[in-house]
Amino acid sequence: MIRLLLIQDDRLFSEGIKAVLSKDPDIEVVGIAENASDVEQIQSLRPDIILFVIDACYKDIITATARLKERRPKVKIIFLIDEPEEELIFRAVNVGVDGFILSNLYPETCHRIIHEVNRGENVLSGPIAKMIIERLRHITKDKKTLLGIRLQNKGIELTARELEVAYLAMQGKTNHRIAQMLQISEGTVKNYMSEIYHTIGIHRRKEAIDFFRKSIL
Repeated sequence: MIRLLLIQDDRLFSEGIKAVLSKDPDIEVVGIAENASDVEQIQSLRPDIILFVIDACYKDIITATARLKERRPKVKIIFLIDEPEEELIFRAVNVGVDGFILSNLYPETCHRIIHEVNRGENVLSGPIAKMIIERLRHITKDKKTLLGIRLQNKGIELTARELEVAYLAMQGKTNHRIAQMLQISEGTVKNYMSEIYHTIGIHRRKEAIDFFRKSIL
């Protein structure tokens, strides 16, 4: 029996999804939560799979998913989405989402995807798989973009200029060299570094650089 926890803030819609999933005798919906902040409920229900219903405000859900995966790495997570939006899909894969269900799929297909994810498979539909492949081809050539995405997944938002400075610092460039490369003053670089330290909660350059490098491993 697959124990599934549904997370969605629209109770009426959630009951409809529960009714669809309950048609599979091997799937038990053990609970419905409005958000992922109720860690105690998630722990007590011991779900095998968490099904997130994704709306337009998905950034908090990405951060919550990353935290859930850190606390319970064995739990499987599926996103139910309306459209395969590139940023959402890529960020979700980076934080460890195991599968995606498009809302226009037939119930039988939804059941199959849940079973496949439960067996340890990563399930991506044709359009989503193609999107990820194309995006990865670009990202592997651009570590600065990758760093920005990984930081966003941790809930850290840097401005475009701060990301440039952080990336160059990660490469071992001095403030003087960064100033030359970006054609700004060295004092401005120091100000950017101070803002970066404040945002990531680290105040030593070496530790910050180590943090950035580990983020893209």
